Amino acid sequence: MIRSISFLSLILLLNSCISSKGIFIENPQNNENENPYNYDNNIYLSNREYFYTYQIVKGDDSLKYKIDSDSIFSLLKYNSKDDKAIDLLSIKTLKTKGPIFQDHPDYSQTEIILSHLNSNKKTITSELTGVIENNTNVWLHPFRMNAFQILQFSPFPYVKPNESKKYKWNLKIGEHWNELKDITWKGKLNLKCVYENTLKDKKIILPFGTINTIETKSSCSSKIGKTFLTSYFNEQLGFVRLQYLLPKDEKIIISLEKIENK
Repeated sequence: MIRSISFLSLILLLNSCISSKGIFIENPQNNENENPYNYDNNIYLSNREYFYTYQIVKGDDSLKYKIDSDSIFSLLKYNSKDDKAIDLLSIKTLKTKGPIFQDHPDYSQTEIILSHLNSNKKTITSELTGVIENNTNVWLHPFRMNAFQILQFSPFPYVKPNESKKYKWNLKIGEHWNELKDITWKGKLNLKCVYENTLKDKKIILPFGTINTIETKSSCSSKIGKTFLTSYFNEQLGFVRLQYLLPKDEKIIISLEKIENK
């Protein structure tokens, strides 16, 4: 069964994200059906789907996760075979105005679907969310369901390719977000994130070849704890690798595996 984030919770969170200062949002283009922020995208296009592998690293163990029921997940060894296991992640852009924009015409992001897939690329669960892409910056909502809940409190993938100094992004979240089962807090939660482009020409080896990337190191502080992200961004392919360092020395590594043109 495909499970998606509840729409009300999603809208409340998205509204808090897009009101944050520091991210440049381009002027919308008046299109009758197409999302008004899709027109200048070079990466997140509606005729592409990006597929990623991932690993959850705890100590010496490399793990993945599986869906045990509609609201319960568990971890298993990375090489384990299980029909309920999530083996791949994917990002796909909506071509036309999706549910978020239809209900909120002032929404200022390209709508995307983040999917959690089994080994046969069947969607097991998915998230409807957004990305901001233009020549000044690219900012992406992370995967944040089930085993990735902590990524909601980590630096979001964000790069200003031409920035030579540190840059910041903050996010305020209200009382516990209902879709998060394992993380709770009281009152407002303030995430303070700092980014720095550390290498402009970092070579990354992917299954389809070696590419040049911008390496960005970032940290995020809140009362949940301090988390870190090293991201690798290519101007044609987007974020090709995300390496998170989380509390208790847990790591999550997400890496681009394949691109399919539709």
